[in-house]
Amino acid sequence: MPTDTTWIGDDLNLPKDYYQKDKLDLDLWFQITQIDYEKLLSIHLTIYLNHLLKQNSNFWI
Repeated sequence: MPTDTTWIGDDLNLPKDYYQKDKLDLDLWFQITQIDYEKLLSIHLTIYLNHLLKQNSNFWI
């Protein structure tokens, strides 16, 4: 493992226009994150419900 850390800063010099407000498409960003959040929530609820059903296997009887 290299011990010289002087190279770390070289890759972090992003162009300044990357962070400019007029370059950001916030509507698109929120649409994508909303979809990702909905998928995450759906997966979490499915896993949680499966877990509950396994714990209470006689639940439906």
